[in-house]
Amino acid sequence: MMDEKLRPCPWCGKPAIVRNFGNTVQCSDNECCGHAAMIRIDWQTRPLEDALIEAGNKLHLAIARDMRHTAQDDWDGLDNLVAAMQEWTAALALARGSVK
Repeated sequence: MMDEKLRPCPWCGKPAIVRNFGNTVQCSDNECCGHAAMIRIDWQTRPLEDALIEAGNKLHLAIARDMRHTAQDDWDGLDNLVAAMQEWTAALALARGSVK
């Protein structure tokens, strides 16, 4: 766990710094709201961000597949693209709802 790459600050995207012998993490920017130290596992655990990234990757793959099959009558590819877009939209809505 100590060798894992720290994720950037979830608020500003700047690098994180480790404090207290690796037990806590905080944003490297003193002006950022992420500058308050957090327990390392809490800093690294971001289920909404992870869901958005996964949904975005699936959408990207679906678009790439659809672009390769555009010349064919491949309605399954279009269905997969629509499903990936719906998953992305749901993940985005979930993330927006938690930011309030």
